[in-house]
Amino acid sequence: MNSQHVKDLMANPGPGASTPLYRNFAALKTAWGLDAVNNDDESLYDVSSTVKFAQMLGQIGYKYTIAPYTNSGFWVSLIRQSNAGLAEPNLLLDRAYLQCYDGGAGNNPASWAHTLGLQVVPLVWVTNDSKPSQGTTVTQARSKFTGWYAAGGLAGGGYWNDYDIEKNGLSYSEYGGVLTSIFK
Repeated sequence: MNSQHVKDLMANPGPGASTPLYRNFAALKTAWGLDAVNNDDESLYDVSSTVKFAQMLGQIGYKYTIAPYTNSGFWVSLIRQSNAGLAEPNLLLDRAYLQCYDGGAGNNPASWAHTLGLQVVPLVWVTNDSKPSQGTTVTQARSKFTGWYAAGGLAGGGYWNDYDIEKNGLSYSEYGGVLTSIFK
């Protein structure tokens, strides 16, 4: 769902329990056993509508996570407002999947963890044919995750886009082994 649609839907009909959006997310949670929704806003950055959306999802029983790569001020405001009045372990927004590829290739997970006030999960893009310069081999992934882990502030690590592993005949076991050996 794109951020402009979220903004429009939070304005009309709003986040109420009787709205189709609320009912659909409740149905998805029940049918599929979902426990979280991730926000990958890369253009709109509207705090007010995003907080309303996150809080609506929280009322349904979801956690809310984010996938930032830039605009830390927006994400900090979103975290603070979404979690206002809540305490661990009951925070609504408790996880950041930090993009460390493409536009976020220069991101430092420890710096983001400090700025956001919560642990992050850095994501790297596996070897791919879409943007080869952004691809990360198994060896490069091990090096990046090891360095970031040593710097602190991590809640794990992950990959974008795992379909590229299959598409390019790479090894899920090798990529997965990097994560399981570092994030025990």
